Amino acid sequence: MEPWVVTRAALRRAAPERGSRCLVVGAGSQGTLLCATLLAAGHVPVVAEPHDGRRRRALDLGAEELVPGEVFATVFETSGAPAAWSTATAAVDRAGTLLLIGQHDGPSTVNTHDLVQRQVTVTGSLIYDHPHDFAAALADLPAVADTLAGLMEPEPFGPGRAGAAFDAVAGADRKVWLAP
Repeated sequence: MEPWVVTRAALRRAAPERGSRCLVVGAGSQGTLLCATLLAAGHVPVVAEPHDGRRRRALDLGAEELVPGEVFATVFETSGAPAAWSTATAAVDRAGTLLLIGQHDGPSTVNTHDLVQRQVTVTGSLIYDHPHDFAAALADLPAVADTLAGLMEPEPFGPGRAGAAFDAVAGADRKVWLAP
C-alpha cells in the first residue's frame, strides 16, 4: 500500500495533462506501481526497463514499450540507477518535467547545459503528504486491489530468510517482501 501511495504523490507532483503519454524509466516495484497508477488516472504509461521479466509485467498491465527517440512532456525516473539518467534526460521534451523517485548516493553524469537549454524542470518526489495522500489512496483501493496484489510475490520470505529475499530481488519481476 505505502509504495502505491508514493506513486500517487509523484503523479500529483508531476501533474501531467490528462490522457498524456508518460515515460516510466525503471519497472521494478516502484515503476510498475507507477504504471498502474498512471493507467488508473487515465494516462498512458510507456516503460523503459532492461530486465525482461519486469518489462513484461509492466506491458501486461497495459504500459507501452519505449520506442527509441521518443520524447515526453513528463518522465518519471524510478530506478535510481545512474545508467538510467541518460534514458530519462534524453526522453524529456523541451520544457518538460523529469520527476525523480529513484535515488542513489553515488556520482552520476548529468549534462546540465542540455537540461537548461531545453528548460527541463527536474523535481524530486519523496514519500507523500500524510495523512491526506494515504486517505485518498484508501478510498481508491477497491478499484486497484487486484492489480496491486498481482504485483507482489504471492508468498513472503519468513523470519531468518532476509538474505534469500535480498538475493531474490535481483531476478524478481514482482515486489519481494518479508513477513516478521
